[in-house]
Amino acid sequence: MLMQRAFLLVLVLLALGCRQKIPMEASSVQLEDGIHISIRDAHAKNQRIHVVATVTNWSQHPVYIDRNYWGLRLPWGETLARVQGYTQKENIFTVDVGKARQITVVFHKPGLDVSTIATADLIVGGVTDHPSHPGHTVGEVHLSRAD
Repeated sequence: MLMQRAFLLVLVLLALGCRQKIPMEASSVQLEDGIHISIRDAHAKNQRIHVVATVTNWSQHPVYIDRNYWGLRLPWGETLARVQGYTQKENIFTVDVGKARQITVVFHKPGLDVSTIATADLIVGGVTDHPSHPGHTVGEVHLSRAD
C-alpha cells in the first residue's frame, strides 16, 4: 500500500510539470548611466524564468532602481513583465556610487514551454537618479541557454 502511494505521488508530480531547471547564462554588460550588470543565476523552469542579477553603480551619483520596470523579451518578440510576489517585497533599490546590489526578478506566463526558449533579453528599466523622478531603461542583457 505504501509503495502504491509513493508511485501515485511520483505520477502526480510528473503530471504537474515538475521539471529540472534549464540553466541560462549571460556575459557581464556595461549599460547606460554607469550601470554594470552581471548575472549570478538565471534559469527556466515550470513556465517561469528566474534571474538574479548583480547591479553595480559606476556613475557619479546614487541610483534608484525599480525592478517592476524590468522585462524579459522572448525570442518571438513578446515581452513579459516581472511577476510580483515571488521574491522579496521591496521594489525600489538604492545603489550607492561604487556599490553593488543583488536584484531578483521572476517572469511567468501560463502555458509557456520554457524548453523552447534558447535566448531571451533581460530589459533593465526603472533606473533614475532620484526616487521621485520617473525611471528609464538603461539597456538589455542577452541571456542564452547554458547547455
